[in-house]
Amino acid sequence: MQPNDVIAPILSYEEINNRAENFLKKYGRKNTIPVDIETIVEFDLGLNIFPFPNLQTTFDIEGFISGDLTVIYVDEFIYRQRPARYRFTLAHETGHFIFHSDMITNFRPESVSEWTSFVINIDEDTYDWLEWQAYTFAAAVLVPRSVLKDHFNREISVLKPKILMFGPGAFRTNPHRIIS
Repeated sequence: MQPNDVIAPILSYEEINNRAENFLKKYGRKNTIPVDIETIVEFDLGLNIFPFPNLQTTFDIEGFISGDLTVIYVDEFIYRQRPARYRFTLAHETGHFIFHSDMITNFRPESVSEWTSFVINIDEDTYDWLEWQAYTFAAAVLVPRSVLKDHFNREISVLKPKILMFGPGAFRTNPHRIIS
């Protein structure tokens, strides 16, 4: 496969969110926060996770999935020192695994430099679309819409009596007032 042959699937925000919800449901983690993406990747999807020394410094990428779809490589510093970013990188690469496996297996890169060369030569709009899909999937998996909505509603129910007690103008007249 040549970079010119890459065609990004057309996926809406809603479709990506639905696929993320189904993904979490399939692996029994629909209402669990934080989502244990590492366990899903290793044990449910059967992918290996490999900390790659200086991946970000050398190649300006935080992670990538192998051409045979068996390993997710993550920058070693991120793996060891930035747990939130590590989890997001795993979820992002899982998005590529879910949505772009056909493209990856058709190209089948065997090294980081092959990946880099391939990505540089993909049409910029196509590349942006592929990345947007993986980023959106990662966000939807790590912060499931239903859990976010439940959390938001709980917080509003806690704040609503305080807002009603002080009235809508209370904070404009005394910005230093503390709500207990």
